Amino acid sequence: MKRVRIEIKGHSDDGVVDTSVNGVIIENEGETVLHYFEEFEGYSEKTKNILTVSHDMVKLEKSGGINAVMLFEMLKEHKATYHTGMGPIEMLIMTEGIFTKSTEEGLDISLDYTIDYGTGEPARNRLSLKARYI
Repeated sequence: MKRVRIEIKGHSDDGVVDTSVNGVIIENEGETVLHYFEEFEGYSEKTKNILTVSHDMVKLEKSGGINAVMLFEMLKEHKATYHTGMGPIEMLIMTEGIFTKSTEEGLDISLDYTIDYGTGEPARNRLSLKARYI
């Protein structure tokens, strides 16, 4: 287990999110796992994130203020429920691009995906995450 500084940049139809947090990275038997906490506006409880990277899939598990399990797998659709303080949000995630790379400096992840809430046109999203050893 090593400490990392995580830079997260998200671009969507709704705007841009840019955040930086500390976390830990664990590399074990073909998987890389990041653990970190996020704070969301309007929520007093922090959200714990466990992001697991395997050779062809990224899984993001959220628990605490927001609860969800989101799977990102190239050209596959996965259903997810985002549990918030205002109730559940059902969604369908379609991953169109996935890139992961472990380096001497840490881990890079890039995801291109759409989220369909079933209320109209799916929302396009891009996530870039860089975890650097500290």
